[in-house]
Amino acid sequence: MITMLTVLLYLGLILEPRTGVQAGAYENPSLSVYPSRNVTSGVSISFSCSSSIGFGRFILIQEGKHGLSWTLDSQHQANQLIHATFVLDAVTPNHNGTFRCYGFFRNEPQVWSKPSNSLDLIISETKDQSSTPTEDGLETYQKILIGVLVSFLLLFFLLLFLILIGYQCRHKKKANASVKNTQSEDNAELNSWNPQNEDPQGIVYAQVKSSRHQKETASKESQDVTYAQLCIRTQEQNNS
Repeated sequence: MITMLTVLLYLGLILEPRTGVQAGAYENPSLSVYPSRNVTSGVSISFSCSSSIGFGRFILIQEGKHGLSWTLDSQHQANQLIHATFVLDAVTPNHNGTFRCYGFFRNEPQVWSKPSNSLDLIISETKDQSSTPTEDGLETYQKILIGVLVSFLLLFFLLLFLILIGYQCRHKKKANASVKNTQSEDNAELNSWNPQNEDPQGIVYAQVKSSRHQKETASKESQDVTYAQLCIRTQEQNNS
């Protein structure tokens, strides 16, 4: 019977409204929070309510529209203090607000201590939680679009590079062909002036033979002139 009464009193402290509670009968406990009162959504935090008075239990209350509350049995510390640690897993923006704790004895669950110092808890949303599915989809679409545009630009520059390389190769081939044609024409002109089939020795021999023939002809003509002159002189002497 006593156990059932204790359970009912325990549930009555947790559930709202808390009627018939007398607060301020004892000195106020101290309230602290770890790791910080300013955290992001999804982080776990711990409230520690401690007092030098040997309360059997502590209750943590969130003031405001939500009005959440948690009740725990007290534990002894090495420094003679009584405390209770309230762990809130994966806090959300619903936990924003002011927190206080109270202490009370097991045999007097409706007689509370004075309220502890207040702690204002501020829960900020993370980037992933603050963004809506539409924003996430738009961001993904923008990333995909940027990737496609970059790919097209790379392909365009690659194609332009290949076209320039091909143009330079064709231009170089045309230049080489023009040089070869010019060299062929020059060789043809040289060959027309210096026939390969003509014998240089034959030319020299012909020139020497012609020179000798000219000399012999000139010698014969000179002898004939001399002979004619002698004949004329002889006739003149005979006539005289």
